[in-house]
Order: sequence, then structure tokens, then C-alpha cells
Amino acid sequence: MEAGLVSLNQGNFQEAISILRVVITETEVISVRLKACIVLIIAYVHTGNVFM
Repeated sequence: MEAGLVSLNQGNFQEAISILRVVITETEVISVRLKACIVLIIAYVHTGNVFM
């Protein structure tokens, strides 16, 4: 999760998307999964690709 946030903050949106997708599919902690989903949406908005 932290690596995804770092990538997002550095403007590496595709890298953040890749990392966050893994976090969402592999974590069992609901709060972490929810936060990853929110940050993933933000990353997609930055790429202009909001229609997945």
C-alpha cells in the first residue's frame, strides 16, 4: 500500500495502479483494501482513464 501511495505522489500513476491492484487482490484487511480502492480511483483519474 505504501509503495502505491509513493508512486502516486511521485506522479507514477501507471506504477501506482499496478501496485494497488495487487494490494486489493491480495490483502484480507478490509480497511487497507478500501483505502487502496480509493487511491486506485485517484490514480485512474490522473491518467484520464476513469472508464476501466
